Amino acid sequence: MSIDYAAVRLLRARVSAELTMALRDTPNVSAEHRQAEAERIAARLVRDHVDALHQAGQPISQAEEDALLDAVAADMFGLGRLQQLLDRPDIVNIHILGCDNVRIEHTDGRITVGEPVADTDKELIDMFQVLAMRAGATERSLSSTKPWLDMQLPDGSSSCRCPCVPTRPSADTP
Repeated sequence: MSIDYAAVRLLRARVSAELTMALRDTPNVSAEHRQAEAERIAARLVRDHVDALHQAGQPISQAEEDALLDAVAADMFGLGRLQQLLDRPDIVNIHILGCDNVRIEHTDGRITVGEPVADTDKELIDMFQVLAMRAGATERSLSSTKPWLDMQLPDGSSSCRCPCVPTRPSADTP
């Protein structure tokens, strides 16, 4: 199922803005309350987005709407596009060698090529920096001389050693 990640980014920004406004006068909001409020706002905004698509002659199925809502929630509270891969019990390793170079190792030994996890390598690096901050990783500095990030995943189940600065030849490389 194809997800419009430009729409996910737009919806996430709108949810964040509305959430900030909704909670601005409420001190000491619990993480659970914040997430519940964000999910309520996201559900409404996704429904509005789907209605606008329908009115524009581009209807989407209920499954696509659900996937869009899940993607917005994963972007806000999970690991973005990686979340759907991490949620699958048949995957044991995910190798990300650039935004669109994803290799997946399955429990049965198969290796498959995955969908892109970001639109650009810069977006990939930004995503890992945000994830490192959420995870409390001690090393958040990413550069071509320090292209790795070690951190524990938020659920504590495993660690992530991420090559955060893709090593692709530049356009200037012969």
